[in-house]
Amino acid sequence: MIQQALRVAVLEEGQMLDFLGFIATAALMVLAVNAVITFMDVSPSAKLILATLAGLWISIAAAAGSAAMQQLPWSFVPTVLVPFWLTLHAIIWAELRRLRSLSTSE
Repeated sequence: MIQQALRVAVLEEGQMLDFLGFIATAALMVLAVNAVITFMDVSPSAKLILATLAGLWISIAAAAGSAAMQQLPWSFVPTVLVPFWLTLHAIIWAELRRLRSLSTSE
C-alpha cells in the first residue's frame, strides 16, 4: 500500500524535465528583461509598464514552452504575437508620451 502511494506521488521523468525547463526558461527571461529595462532611457512609469507586460509575457511564454502547449492549434498567436503586440504598443505609448512632454516644455 505504501509503495502504491509513493508511485502516485513521484512525477514521471518527462514531467520533471518539463517543470525544470519551465523554471529555467522563466529565470533566464526575467534576467534578460531586467537587464534591458534597467538601461532604458525612459521614465520610471514606462519602465514599470514594460516590466509588468514582460512579466505577463514571461508567465505565458514559459508555460507555452511545455510540449503539451505547443501541440495546440494556433498556440503561436496567444503565446508570441499577442505579447509582442502589447510590448510594441507600450513602447510606442511611452515614446509618444515622452515626445509630448518634450514639446510642451519648450
